[in-house]
Amino acid sequence: MISPTAAHVAILDYLIDSKTTIVNVWDVKARRQVSEWEIPARIGVSAFSPTEPLFATSFDDEIHLWNWQTGEFVGKMLSERRPWIRSDRGDSYIIHSRFPGDHASVFS
Repeated sequence: MISPTAAHVAILDYLIDSKTTIVNVWDVKARRQVSEWEIPARIGVSAFSPTEPLFATSFDDEIHLWNWQTGEFVGKMLSERRPWIRSDRGDSYIIHSRFPGDHASVFS
């Protein structure tokens, strides 16, 4: 995941059998790691805030917020999600998702 300014990159790393994700945030220009922390879940979706040192991850139907500079847990957001549905597009069908999880995340 690349930050909105492209100054930082987050690398999400986990072993196949692990339920823990290690987040490594790097300063691109300095080519050095600035933070590292563990999340007790497998993460595939994340996003940097464009204005705050916030990093969002999604798991367990929740959005978890972290301070990406320190790795400190900030809090979580809960809400109902829109279901993924099958769409009819002319002669073919498109399945938006087979799994009830997130596939993308962005700050606005």
